[in-house]
Amino acid sequence: MVSLPTVDFLSDLSGELQSYVFEELNVRQLNVCADPMQYATIKAEPNYGVLGKRLGKAMGPVSKAIKDMSQDDILKFQKTGLLNLMEHSLAAEDIIIKHEFRIPQGCSKVDIDAELGEDGIIVVIELGVDQLLVDAGSAREFVSRVQKMRKSCGLRTSDEVSIFYELSETVDSVTQASFARMLLKEQSYFQESIGCVPQPTKMKPDRAEVILSETCSLADGAQVNITLTCPVNLQDMGAPLS
Repeated sequence: MVSLPTVDFLSDLSGELQSYVFEELNVRQLNVCADPMQYATIKAEPNYGVLGKRLGKAMGPVSKAIKDMSQDDILKFQKTGLLNLMEHSLAAEDIIIKHEFRIPQGCSKVDIDAELGEDGIIVVIELGVDQLLVDAGSAREFVSRVQKMRKSCGLRTSDEVSIFYELSETVDSVTQASFARMLLKEQSYFQESIGCVPQPTKMKPDRAEVILSETCSLADGAQVNITLTCPVNLQDMGAPLS
């Protein structure tokens, strides 16, 4: 039997587990729904391993009756865990409930997808390209690169650094514009995650002490050189990124 998601589980998703879900799935919004039937159909199948031994010759008709159960009957059985069928009393372990993802009206396969989990849990993801999410993904990838560089230098997360970037000359104008837009929109995220907002390499003072410089390719196609230096006063670099 597949049980419905518990209130506590749904509450945890909206609370202490939310940040973990955001990080793992790279999403910005999480909507919790207690009714999986908004996104699925259900069907009942007999648990042959349990019922076969008990029902013997009656297994055939009972099996067909179980498979013919209506959605309402299945939902009622999920709540009660009991069912009288053809003079046989069936319990939770006698019937297997399976969910099948149903694409909501007005959506297509390119708009939405889902993964069925245990205990009636369905994870539904909207696949439409959202520019905010694209920018957020690029920002997270940039931060991940910086953190790996910090680690390779033996720096602690509490150690302050200044970060400079320079796009490769081979990067096209569309990617350049996308990268610049991402830097502007994600300044708060950069400040929170790595302690500063990345600045163009041309703003790096000559006296800045370079810790490490690496060139990497990001998922959006941007090839960028990232340089970590000892902390530099923003006033020494001129106006901050704007």
